[in-house]
Amino acid sequence: MFVRGGLGLGSAVAIFASISSDVIAMEAVKAKNSIHDFRSELNQIVWNCDCSFKEWLIGYNLQRGGGKVQDLLKADKEDQGDVWILDKKYKDSRTKVIGKAIGDCVAGEGAFANKTPEGIITFEKTDPKTYKQRNWNAVILYNYIHEAINGEAFKEFFPGDKDAVESAKKDYAEQLSDVEGVLKNKLKKIKKYYTKYGGEKCTKRLDKAVKHIQKYVMTLRLDEYLYEFRTSKQEYDYDKAAQKDPSNLAPNLSADLNKNGVHMSLFPFYHVDESLKTQWMFSPSFQYEGGKLYISELKVQQGSRKKGEDNRYIWIYDRPYYVQTVDNLKNGTGKWLMKRLEGLVDGPSEELWNKWRQKKK
Repeated sequence: MFVRGGLGLGSAVAIFASISSDVIAMEAVKAKNSIHDFRSELNQIVWNCDCSFKEWLIGYNLQRGGGKVQDLLKADKEDQGDVWILDKKYKDSRTKVIGKAIGDCVAGEGAFANKTPEGIITFEKTDPKTYKQRNWNAVILYNYIHEAINGEAFKEFFPGDKDAVESAKKDYAEQLSDVEGVLKNKLKKIKKYYTKYGGEKCTKRLDKAVKHIQKYVMTLRLDEYLYEFRTSKQEYDYDKAAQKDPSNLAPNLSADLNKNGVHMSLFPFYHVDESLKTQWMFSPSFQYEGGKLYISELKVQQGSRKKGEDNRYIWIYDRPYYVQTVDNLKNGTGKWLMKRLEGLVDGPSEELWNKWRQKKK
């Protein structure tokens, strides 16, 4: 079902591999003069956090039964359930690729720049004649996310009543659960656009891509998570007062201003080792300062898997603690998180780290 290498955006800009180098360079050196210029990156970080929880949840079901990821990955596709997404070859697809699409869609950057809700997403200055299946997967992914976040067909009403909001959220997820249904007439436009490059072959590749992205949507519950990104984007775009508060740049983000810049935090990231015997909850704080975004603090809680009285596994947690040094953040306890957020945040210098810690004493 899945092409090795996943969606085909092995890095955040891999879909743009055939764009001329000067355009890529221009994208790379785009000025970041305020925290608001990091809108795409912050939304990518939030998706990465959401995704880590979903990965943990899939693994948790295995842990409860004492199963092993690697054993299931060797099984037949129909016997794998959702575990296929934990395969290392899909790591970039589920984190960087989907995150890049969500972040740029919310911020109106990259492939989404100057696109109307009615428009389709195409990757300009690339040659569709050279596309592999993973590239067609990316075409469908980007158009699905564009419709989910910007589409006119999803003009949800968000009343103040909590029960009504939950109902609207459920209805939205149900509508978004069918990739082909979400794209509707846009799929015809997409096929018409690409057919001129490769005839019916492109149509078949796009139909196959719809099935691939459907699997990603259902496994990672994109139909549920995208609700928060759409809501956050709408509030920020149409409420001038909301634009003054960095907390509104992305869902589930808490921010406070200080004389050094902006300090932010969000929900924990979850990580389980391959043996499924140890897991961590990483609760990072971020600092915007001097035109860059840093991890400024990291709280860690470690858990160990034990077999309970009912012969099922339970987690026993240690007391949470804070990472004390920059070296431990970059090369020790925090290495997994730094690697996961590579390209989105920087590790601080000793000088910055000590300055931030000094203010907490």
